[in-house]
Amino acid sequence: MPGFFRAPSFSIVASAEIKQAGDKSPFFMLLALIAASFLVYANSLDNAFVSDDITTISRNPLLAFPARFLLNPSMLLMSLNFLAAGARPFTYHLTNVLLHCLNVVLAFFFLRTFFSRPASFLGALIFAVHPIHTEAVAWVSGRPYLVIAAFLFSNFLIYQRAFGERSFRRGPYVVSLCVFSYTVLGSFGFYLLFPALIILFDLTSGTWRARWKSWIPFMAVLGLKLLFVQAPFIARARSLASQTGSEVSWNNPLLTAAHSLYSNLAILLWPGNLSLFHETLRVEKAALTLEVILLFTLLALLPFLFKKAKAVFFGLAVFMLFLLPTYSPVAICCLVGERYLYFSAILAGICFAFLYEKYAVRNSLYMRLFVLFFLVVVFALSLRTMVRNEDWQDEISFWSASLKVSPDNPRVQAKMGDLYRQAGKFEDALSFFERALAMAPQDALTHNNLGVTYAQMERRDDAAAAYRKALSIKPDLAEAHFNLGNLFLAEKKYDDALLSYRRALQANPFLAEAYVNSGVAHMNSGSPQEAVRNYQKALEMFPQHIVAHANLAVAYYEIGQYRLAQEHFRRAYASGYRFNPEFTRKLTLAQEGAGQSP
Repeated sequence: MPGFFRAPSFSIVASAEIKQAGDKSPFFMLLALIAASFLVYANSLDNAFVSDDITTISRNPLLAFPARFLLNPSMLLMSLNFLAAGARPFTYHLTNVLLHCLNVVLAFFFLRTFFSRPASFLGALIFAVHPIHTEAVAWVSGRPYLVIAAFLFSNFLIYQRAFGERSFRRGPYVVSLCVFSYTVLGSFGFYLLFPALIILFDLTSGTWRARWKSWIPFMAVLGLKLLFVQAPFIARARSLASQTGSEVSWNNPLLTAAHSLYSNLAILLWPGNLSLFHETLRVEKAALTLEVILLFTLLALLPFLFKKAKAVFFGLAVFMLFLLPTYSPVAICCLVGERYLYFSAILAGICFAFLYEKYAVRNSLYMRLFVLFFLVVVFALSLRTMVRNEDWQDEISFWSASLKVSPDNPRVQAKMGDLYRQAGKFEDALSFFERALAMAPQDALTHNNLGVTYAQMERRDDAAAAYRKALSIKPDLAEAHFNLGNLFLAEKKYDDALLSYRRALQANPFLAEAYVNSGVAHMNSGSPQEAVRNYQKALEMFPQHIVAHANLAVAYYEIGQYRLAQEHFRRAYASGYRFNPEFTRKLTLAQEGAGQSP
């Protein structure tokens, strides 16, 4: 389609050298963008799994079955990573970096809808190196936002392809509609905003009179989706509330929108203090008043931008649009999330491209000043990105960095407690858990982790009390049921242990460890056949579970299935498990007595 932002105020002739390079060397521009995108994230490739990565990948048996994720492209990619490289982090990180490279190329063509090639290159370069993207790129669990951006960028370009200068092209339009329909089938997130994106573009460009009928099928698909969005919306709100034991509550949408917009704009413009958790327990009234004033100021500025700087108007409107979930009076997501800004951070690129075309090309002095300023900004952003990548290196570095930025966040305090627990520094762990519970006394997960710490300190009564407190807040917390079962198992209360494990599995049917420990309880209570069934269920989810193989070898021995016992004995032994020498001797003698070769 024609570049509608090529009005005289936007397309002042650039210097001959830059214009010539822009016209004749798009390949080298794209190559430079890919190189920059890869280089700033190269030091994230050897990072470990962090935070949600552990449960999403390391402990997720469903990744072995890609067919389960046909409607979830992000998890489908995770599954393919798992099939290709197991749970080795490098492949997952490499996939994220390559997705970012793809998005930067798409961002270049997205900007070409508004600007010349040189300006689009500069804007895409800002997008490539901006540290706001580290949460989505350096964190494997941030991948959904990379995939969302890839679909939004590419589908926007496909949609624009349908409208040529002289005729409507049915093929690209149908493809765009099909892509949108596919993305919303398994999601109720940012994909749903695509119709708003194209409508906003058409209204801004003045093409809406010729195109408004093309919106109808997209809106129809969206309407059908929204008919079924109530259930997951409510489930999401309840899930977030239950994490802290609170009830779903209503917030003032004006104050929520003002705080969200201010906070997200702040980290886009000045990405100094980056953290997975930006929320504070409360916002001072004076600060909130200033945020509301900023909101109304930006809203009042939009008509002026629409008239004088349409590209900036579009970018700011997109930024505000893609914060829409955070404006909800019922909390369905964090108010501030760097990963949420991955697509809408194109606003920064639009602003730099606009400044280049509006001012820099007017004369040589402006050009020199702009180039100097641009190079300083790119260098600073690139350096900040590479430093931020180091924060995501492993659990310790990540949570330590989070504590510096968000010391008043209870989830950060609780996670630090868990790290100290894992290191065997139990008293330090208890102090962190106590601080976390002082901030969020109804956080069921923190009570559960406090119980785990007490259990490791052999303070079983305190551990049981902590688990029961967690369950009083969140009765379906599988981890608390499982841990309580472990206490019963240690005390040889096998019936109570089995009951707790059953409740854990009702809450989380994929908790393989509950099957393993149920098998142990059955073995110790004289039911080896039941133990065999439980160990087999664990192995159905995790075929390489060493302890399940070892315990199954013992269970098969007890029921006289010596050949099967030897098979699982070998698999466990080959994986590094070392059996009691007496059991090894007994199994060999039993096989020989039964006439079976060991």
